[in-house]
Amino acid sequence: MKTRQQGLNLIELMVTLAVLAILLGLGVPSFYNSMQNNRSTALANELITAANFARSEAVKRGVCVDLCASEDGKTCSGKWTDGWIVRLVDDKKEVLRIWDPPRKGAVILLDGNAGGGLRFAPLGDLAVFDANNPTTCSTRASNPAVITSYFDKCQGRQARKINIAVSGRISVNRVECP
Repeated sequence: MKTRQQGLNLIELMVTLAVLAILLGLGVPSFYNSMQNNRSTALANELITAANFARSEAVKRGVCVDLCASEDGKTCSGKWTDGWIVRLVDDKKEVLRIWDPPRKGAVILLDGNAGGGLRFAPLGDLAVFDANNPTTCSTRASNPAVITSYFDKCQGRQARKINIAVSGRISVNRVECP
């Protein structure tokens, strides 16, 4: 008469646990890397969305439009990690849209040309952002704007570099973390 095995013996259980530990050891770092890449992509996409919105509103309305950091949702003040706004460049400075602060640990760096923000002229090209003269956009930008975004503990090519040409064209590249 044959007897059927009713469970696992100790050796089979230990082998199963060892295989599981190896798979988890390989999978968890890869999963963390994927999460960081997805966060960086989402942050860059939010910034690109804001820039495209500001540019399209400038063209649609035939006026200058700012994209700038805002801690209060009304003025161009604070850091980019406080959130950002798109507003008209006129005496009223009407805010068209507000973006909430990004997830904790976000880093957003703008080059010197776009240090305070971005200003789009009525034809969709970049104008010089001048916080001291917030109602004009007569001076066209001479250099493209570059925004670098990533999260704390960035490794490898998880950072994103957003290039905004003088013409207003926007592109994004994956770059090495600073």
